[in-house]
Order: sequence, then C-alpha cells, then structure tokens
Amino acid sequence: VFYIEADSRLAKAHQILSDKISRESVLREILKPVRGKFDTILIDTPPTVDNLTVNAITASTAFVVPCDMSIDAFLGAETILTLVEQLRSKGHTQTKFLGTLLCGYEKPNSKLARQIRDIIKDEYADLPIKTLIPATVKVAEAAAEGLTPFQMFPTHQVTKAYERVIQSIT
Repeated sequence: VFYIEADSRLAKAHQILSDKISRESVLREILKPVRGKFDTILIDTPPTVDNLTVNAITASTAFVVPCDMSIDAFLGAETILTLVEQLRSKGHTQTKFLGTLLCGYEKPNSKLARQIRDIIKDEYADLPIKTLIPATVKVAEAAAEGLTPFQMFPTHQVTKAYERVIQSIT
C-alpha cells in the first residue's frame, strides 16, 4: 500500500486545472504510466464538485460516494451521481458506481437519519457496500496527526469497518 497524502497545494488544483485544455482528463493522463503497477488506486477528493472531482471521476474505473447522516451530505451524493451521468453521456468516463458509504453512523435517533439510511439502503441494495462506518472521533484524531486511522488506530472498530468496505469492493 502506497499512500500519498494531500497538502496545501491541493487547494490550488482547481485553479491550475481550470486553465488546462481537456481539463477533465488531466489526472487520467498523469496516472496512465503507473496504472499497471497497482491493483487499486484510491483517489479521495474534497466534498465539492469542482475540476478535481471531475478529474478523479474521469480517471477512475469505479467510485464510492461517502455520505454522512445529514440531508446536505445526502443531497451532495445525489449531485455527484448526476455529475457522473453527465460525464458518461459525453463519453468522458465509463466509471462504475460501487455504492454510497454511510459514514459517522450511530444508531439513528432521528427520523431524518433513519430516512437517509433507509433510502440509501433501498436505492442501492444491489451494490457491494453494506458496511456502515461508525461515528467516532478517531478519524479526526488521526487526521490531526497527519495519519490515517489505519496507521494510528489499527484495531479500532472504525478501521475494521473501513477494512470490510475495502474487502467488499476489491
């Protein structure tokens, strides 16, 4: 496993990409020489729809949409799926949707959280992701240290949940 973490230069990616010709396929071209060296390349993007997100989608063969238990995240996930359909219709990608990953999950104590969980489970029941990522501060603690949960908390329940997700999609 190789891990290249993002840094402050990533914030400039949108601006740099906006000036490029064929800007939606820059990342795909950059990854071409190394694709055969890895079983899986995971590209984690910020939760925004911008040139970096478009590049990640067009460079990918498959994608997962993380979604926390809020209406904003749910609507954001729908926006990403609409974007992918637009990119497919223009021939920019053949990427396969693997599912929505519910993050920050607690036994829902609100009607809205239950509704979001149920809609996603019903809508995407045939997709491989069934694991719910539990709510925990451990992910934020690891990020604050510049580490992944796998590095900082290898035996924690959140790390085990992410491992189950990885196994289900690879």
